[in-house]
This record gives sequence, structure tokens and C-alpha cells, in this order.
Amino acid sequence: MNKIIKLSVTLLLFTASLTTQSCGNTEPQKQQENTEKKFTLPAIPAVLTTPGQRVEFLLLNYWNNFNYADTSLINNADYT
Repeated sequence: MNKIIKLSVTLLLFTASLTTQSCGNTEPQKQQENTEKKFTLPAIPAVLTTPGQRVEFLLLNYWNNFNYADTSLINNADYT
């Protein structure tokens, strides 16, 4: 009988500690979700005046400012 009580108390404390840890981690996640991620297009140099030159520059340099380390942007249709 004592073993069952000890086991029950241990499981209860373990569950409570997991709940406390998960509750403590929710605040930083909310802050990250509120942070808007922006993708900026490369600035086209003023010396490129014809539409063909501007398009070619943009095609060659479109991904220069993309943060490949941030995997959350890869599945975002606004960026890819």
C-alpha cells in the first residue's frame, strides 16, 4: 500500500513539474509570434534604366536578402 502511495505522489509531482515547465515557456513563444518577419527586395541600382536591365538584376539578386537559416520562412507563401 505504501508503494502505491509513493508511486502516486511521485507521478503527481512529476506531472506538476512538467506542467510548470510548459507554462513557463509560453510567454517567449508569444513574443516571437508577434514579431513580424520581413523579406526585403534588393535595391535596383539607378544606373539600370531599361525594364530589361531592371528585371535581369532583380532575377539575379532576388534571394540575396533571404534568411536561409530561418526555416519558418520557407513555407510562407508571401516569401517563396
